Amino acid sequence: MKSKLIGLAAIIIAVGASIFNAPKAAAKNNAKGNIMYYWFNITVNNLATTDPVPKADASFIQESSTPPSSDCPGGGHQCLSGFTSSQVSGDQLKDDLEVPPQTPDLQN
Repeated sequence: MKSKLIGLAAIIIAVGASIFNAPKAAAKNNAKGNIMYYWFNITVNNLATTDPVPKADASFIQESSTPPSSDCPGGGHQCLSGFTSSQVSGDQLKDDLEVPPQTPDLQN
């Protein structure tokens, strides 16, 4: 009986510990902020958030998992957009008319 109680206690402790300790790999993959983006200032006016960006109108700012601070006045058009590494070559967009996966700051 005593050995069964020790085994049962060990199982309860193991289950309890696993509930409060999520695997780090799963947490990293699920956290939106851990995705690295290449942030660009979009200088062309009137692009909707889903519009592709002309290469000549995208100025590289930085690589980061969070958007940099910007002076975008707000509104419904792209001003600051984040692109993935597959869309960027050095400090410019790989192809003309890339669609950004992130557009946190918008302009009028």
